[in-house]
This record gives sequence, C-alpha cells and structure tokens, in this order.
Amino acid sequence: MDNKYMIRLQVNKEVMVGCLGDKKIVNLTPHMIRFQQSNREVVEVPSCGEIARVETIPGEEISPGFYTAPLFGEVINLPSREDNVILIVSSLVAGRCIGRDDVFSPGTGPSDQPIRRDGQVWACTRFVRAPQ
Repeated sequence: MDNKYMIRLQVNKEVMVGCLGDKKIVNLTPHMIRFQQSNREVVEVPSCGEIARVETIPGEEISPGFYTAPLFGEVINLPSREDNVILIVSSLVAGRCIGRDDVFSPGTGPSDQPIRRDGQVWACTRFVRAPQ
C-alpha cells in the first residue's frame, strides 16, 4: 500500500495502521476484537464495556420450540457521532446504522478472509462500514 494512504489508528496505547486518518477506535461489542494488519501484526481492541444493540421483539410461537422470526427495532446504546472516533459494532447493529460513516463491523464473511483458529474467527483483516 502506498504510504500516503497509511495512517495510525489509536487503540488505547496501541497503534493500528489503516486508511481512515488518525482515529480513536471504540469497541461497542462484548468481545475483544483482533485486527490483523497487512504486516501481519495483530492489534487487540478491548470492549469498552458499553454494548450497542438492536432492540428485538421475540417471534411468536408456532408450535413448541418453533417461532416466527423476531422483529428488529431501534439501535440502542450507540453514541452520537464524534470527530476522529470510529465505532466498532456487530454486523446486525451496523446494518441498522444507515448513513453513519463512523460505524463499522468486523469483516467475518468468507470474502473478508478473517483469521480462524479452531474453526472460529480469531481476528479480522478488515472492517466493513455501515450502509450509506
């Protein structure tokens, strides 16, 4: 990657190389997020303790153990936009944050080429922006 596109993302005391300018990253998931940079170094982004979620209305029971799909409501616990801050959320939350160019989710799909260990996603290699 051309150096003019390389930047530093501040994650607590760690520095993450990316392409969005100098930004603070806030992890609003309940999980540690690991990001493997192009140089193969892994940066860990701990949960900030606040979790962004989507309100969910349970589905109706069709028969014992079988339910209709839940209904999804508003995103809750998502901070307002702040200069130089990137918010990391689940893909479900990101999908409901249309127009928020500061909201991203870890890329965990096959085309995102996440790093797997024991069959589970261990680290992502990119973040996916909320729909614009």
